[in-house]
Amino acid sequence: MATAEDIVRFARDFSGENIRCGEDSDLLERMNINGPRAEAFLNAYAKEFAVDAEKLRASFHYDASGAQFWRRERPVGQHGKTFARIPITARLLADAANEGHWPLEYPSHRMQRSRWPLIVMFLLLASLVLAVTILGAQ
Repeated sequence: MATAEDIVRFARDFSGENIRCGEDSDLLERMNINGPRAEAFLNAYAKEFAVDAEKLRASFHYDASGAQFWRRERPVGQHGKTFARIPITARLLADAANEGHWPLEYPSHRMQRSRWPLIVMFLLLASLVLAVTILGAQ
């Protein structure tokens, strides 16, 4: 039977760092990994603990693409609201190891790119045009 301590030990071995976290801490955040590195960790974990992780939806837990801020995609519900990120904890991974499969069920969703970066870029561009116009008029 896998314990949260077993999972933290595995994470330490995988990362080569002395990760300090409790069983309910966000393990990926503590390991400071995202994107392909997080995927590699979870694949190694699934192999080590014989977990069928096919139902794991990375986008609910971390940025699976590893993309820059303005290109990230997030899961969005039917009313257009972005779901909060679900932390991957040592307890969650231990539960999955003991059950032999990924234990979470995810709500119906679609993927959407964040609009905030576009809005910020538009505002910066508008500010630059305004500044050039004001300085050019002097």
